[in-house]
Amino acid sequence: MKEIAILDTSISSDNIGDEIIMDSINRIIRDIFPSAYIWRIASHERLSKRTKEFILRSSMCLIGGTNILSSYISYDALWPIDESDAKIFNEIDTVCVGTGWNDYMENPGEEASYILRLALSKNTIHSVRDSYTKDKMCHIGIRSINTSCPTTWMLNKKHCNKIPQKKAENALVTLTAWRKNPEKDSEIIKTIERSYKNLFFFPQMCEDYYYFKSLCDSNVKIVNPSLKDLDSVLSNEDIDFIGTRLHGGIRALQKKKRTLILSVDNRSKEIKKDINIPVLDRNGDLHEIEDWIHGNRKTDIKIPKRNIDLWKKQFI
Repeated sequence: MKEIAILDTSISSDNIGDEIIMDSINRIIRDIFPSAYIWRIASHERLSKRTKEFILRSSMCLIGGTNILSSYISYDALWPIDESDAKIFNEIDTVCVGTGWNDYMENPGEEASYILRLALSKNTIHSVRDSYTKDKMCHIGIRSINTSCPTTWMLNKKHCNKIPQKKAENALVTLTAWRKNPEKDSEIIKTIERSYKNLFFFPQMCEDYYYFKSLCDSNVKIVNPSLKDLDSVLSNEDIDFIGTRLHGGIRALQKKKRTLILSVDNRSKEIKKDINIPVLDRNGDLHEIEDWIHGNRKTDIKIPKRNIDLWKKQFI
């Protein structure tokens, strides 16, 4: 039996967005390796004796998306590895699956480049989330292909044609507490409140709830903080998504909901450049958000299917 380790970004995570990522990645990996036995390893924690054993008995380790690649190596990074951990990953093929760069950063220095080259496979082409990440990987000499985020792979033309073009009755909002802009976020909430019958708020991270409550004390329906409850609202309500949480927005697109993602960092901006997901700058003109709400916009996402197929074929 083939044994595969997955660096699972939803384990020991404080962000439900990681569950959305892994939901897609788990389906993709199971499709490529239907009979494999899967060992799951927390990406946010240092390797233990037990997880090292899981890796060493596997034929490969697949890194489950998210923005864990970085120009800096540290123990509090999203992927906290050092040289000793990198040598463990080097024992087998450790391969990125739609993985992205942590933020806009300078190119990796000598230490970070060495550790990433040591940890990541030289025998397999890596799948990365955007062109920005591909450029960083190229800089340190690692072969990669831009497949976009695995959560978007299902958003083909047939799927997008089923997404409404006109305003829904209700709106689902998200905010990002670790990228606060109280003045702008308050204005956005007020703009949305004026335009929809009911407002729902989904706290993708715990701190998002407290941040939202500090800005808005009106009669907003709080969605319970679970992927199941998010899916229930998206499946059962006539609702648009407007918010700063990238993967909350992508989940709405997966559920065929009209979606506007408000960018607060590199992730949604770079993915928009590549595949045209519906994104506006959170700090931009409010009139653009109002125009989207009351406009008639087709969702026209360009999935890089050829790149996705090329990446998958190397495992078949």
